Amino acid sequence: KYHNLHCIYTNVASLAKDNLLEAKNICSQLKDEKLIGECNFYIASSIAMDIGKDTSKKIDLLMNLCKEISHISWRSECYYVLADELAMTKPEYFREIANACRESNLAIDYACFDHVTYLMPVEKTLELCNILKSIKEKTDCFRGGGYIFGWRYGDIVLGTSTCDKFPAEYKKNCFKGLSEGIGRHFSHDIQTAISSCNEIPIEFRD
Repeated sequence: KYHNLHCIYTNVASLAKDNLLEAKNICSQLKDEKLIGECNFYIASSIAMDIGKDTSKKIDLLMNLCKEISHISWRSECYYVLADELAMTKPEYFREIANACRESNLAIDYACFDHVTYLMPVEKTLELCNILKSIKEKTDCFRGGGYIFGWRYGDIVLGTSTCDKFPAEYKKNCFKGLSEGIGRHFSHDIQTAISSCNEIPIEFRD
């Protein structure tokens, strides 16, 4: 059963590049909405992986494709993969990334605004966070912006200087992310983790 599904999914992913309608038709013949959603996620992933070409056209295509997925978990993942691929390859598409994350969260909140920041240059992260609408979106975004410096680099100095560039009301979120990242980066070296935490400005050290 698993190998059969995997064969179908990889087939539609390949087919989607040249014949999207046929790929979607194959997915629609599966037996329940969860499998149909998963199948369509493969289509979305295939298209999203080539988002660097005809970007605006593919964004419209994927936003419509994701909207048609009735299974909410796969609908959320569909929008999420669009946001991720844009963040990696076209981080200047701030509003489109924000829209995709927003739709992902409306289906199921998988912390899209937090995670896309892991894939973006620092200056782009700041621009993305600043255009967001709600406090929740901004909180997740600025927290993710801090986390990446702790987790990926274990660099408390660079992380602190970055958090200091963020708006005053969201600095705490950035330092919270930085602290979590430091904890993960040095999970096998607790003494270094504690030493790093001691370098965080005292008002955020808790």
